[in-house]
Amino acid sequence: MNKKTTIRCTFTFILAFAMISNCAKPKNTTEGILTFTLGNITIERSGNKISAKTGDPIQKGDTLRSGEKSAAIVEFGEEETIIEIQSNSEFQFVDTGKNKELILNSGRSWLRSAKLQKDATLNLKTPTSVAGVRGTTFFTFVVGDMSLTCHCEGEVDLKSLKNNSGRVNDRDYLAFVKNDKIIYIFPEDLKALNIPYVHDHSELSSSKLGKQNKLTQEQFALVMQLAEKKFAELK
Repeated sequence: MNKKTTIRCTFTFILAFAMISNCAKPKNTTEGILTFTLGNITIERSGNKISAKTGDPIQKGDTLRSGEKSAAIVEFGEEETIIEIQSNSEFQFVDTGKNKELILNSGRSWLRSAKLQKDATLNLKTPTSVAGVRGTTFFTFVVGDMSLTCHCEGEVDLKSLKNNSGRVNDRDYLAFVKNDKIIYIFPEDLKALNIPYVHDHSELSSSKLGKQNKLTQEQFALVMQLAEKKFAELK
């Protein structure tokens, strides 16, 4: 399996000092700020490419790209929205105001929007899906021609971009979207494969969002095989 498609963290850096020294506070709810950066992080803004660092602002229209073994954490407001953008990812900030529009074109992100303002909205799109959220935490991964969303906490209104099918999650599960099809993998499915169902999705040894992911390449391969099997059964 291609190493770029595995959720397993391969970082060997000592991050504790980095998390302390590379620290910044968000200014407001319409302009984000990079509160943590590691490795090669660039921002494309108005046709210009900027080598990003901790403390830099994130503005409407920005596209953030992370390289190999690189990661960034973006915050809006006083922890209103926190996004961990992981290695080899491309993440667009289409709108950063009260009604946030975000796009994960490739790679992985872990997002928490626990303190959205009243009547505020947040939508995260991938090439195949859109997740409408409020007061929730979820992990999204684009792999090949499908996207994976783990409903870690709260409610996510997940739909296929192809035909608008989908639903608000009524329980804890993984949702895979491929073209106009959606399949669900439940905790009991993973238990049958001897794979733990936990919400440890960080790529860092220390993150505001939670613990570091420990899934092995072999375990992730089994999850993907199960997803492909469920898609095949829909035909």
